[in-house]
Formats: sequence, C-alpha cells, structure tokens
Amino acid sequence: MASVVELKNVDKIYRGAIDTQVLFDINLSFEEGSFNSLVGESGSGKSTLLNIIGTLDKPTR
Repeated sequence: MASVVELKNVDKIYRGAIDTQVLFDINLSFEEGSFNSLVGESGSGKSTLLNIIGTLDKPTR
C-alpha cells in the first residue's frame, strides 16, 4: 500500500532562554487504511508531532 503520510528526519526544537528539543530524527509513515496510535508519557511530543502532521506547526528540520 502507498503511504498517505510520511515523515523523514523530523526535528522540533522550541527556542527560548533554554532550547528544548522535543522531537529528534523522527521517521514514520502511515499507510492508507491502517489504524495507528501515538502513545507516550506526558510531555513526550505526541501533540507536537500531530501538530506537525496537521500542518499547525512547522518542524525545525
């Protein structure tokens, strides 16, 4: 099946007095018709990743 969403080497760094890297070198793909879930502890970057996939936020790289 073809990938509907694909991310390659995605990083996200929030800049501030102290830079915080929340995503580092993320690679993933979602295939058409597949069921996927993101699971992790609070603050692990799940919402940030979904915001990047949904184009609500931009990756640093």
